[in-house]
Amino acid sequence: SAGISLGRANKIVKWLVQKRFAEKRNGKYYLSDPSGLAALFALERDMNSLLLKKISVNLSKEKVLQQLPKNVLCMDSALEKYSNYYRSNRVCVYANNEKEVKRIEKIFNGASSGHIEVWIFKASPLPETIKIKKKIVTTKLRTLIDLVCDNKTFYAKDLFKQLWGAEFLES
Repeated sequence: SAGISLGRANKIVKWLVQKRFAEKRNGKYYLSDPSGLAALFALERDMNSLLLKKISVNLSKEKVLQQLPKNVLCMDSALEKYSNYYRSNRVCVYANNEKEVKRIEKIFNGASSGHIEVWIFKASPLPETIKIKKKIVTTKLRTLIDLVCDNKTFYAKDLFKQLWGAEFLES
C-alpha cells in the first residue's frame, strides 16, 4: 500500500494519461514515457542541495566500502551494483542525520586526501532499499531518480532498460 486513497490514485493516473506519461491498453495502464516522467523529479529535487559532505581519501574503493557497512549506497555506488560496466571514483551514501555524518567523518579521519571521494547525501525522502552482495543499496527506481536529479540521466540508461525496456539511442 502506498498510503494514498483510491480517489487520489485515480487522479494521479488520470494526470499521467493526460500528460502522456502513461496509456491504457487492454484495461491496464502502462508507462509510455518513463524517461519524461523521471525528468520531472529533477525539476523539484536537486542532488547538490542534498549533498552534506565530500571527503577525499587515499584508500582503495573496496576499503572505503568495507568501512561503511551500514550506510545505504546511492547514486554511482548503487548503480555499480546494477551495471556490469559503470564504475566511478566516488562512493555515494545516504545519511539520516548529522550524527551519522559525524560518524562517517570519524571513520575517515586521518586518511590522507586521495583519489576516492566519499559523498554523503541527506536521505530525503527516505529511500526504499534492497540488499545486494551484503550491501544495502537504493532500489533501481530510486537510483535512477537520484541520477536524473544529479543530471546524470545517461548514466542510468541501463536502469531505464531494466525497468521499462527503454533504450537510449546514441548519435
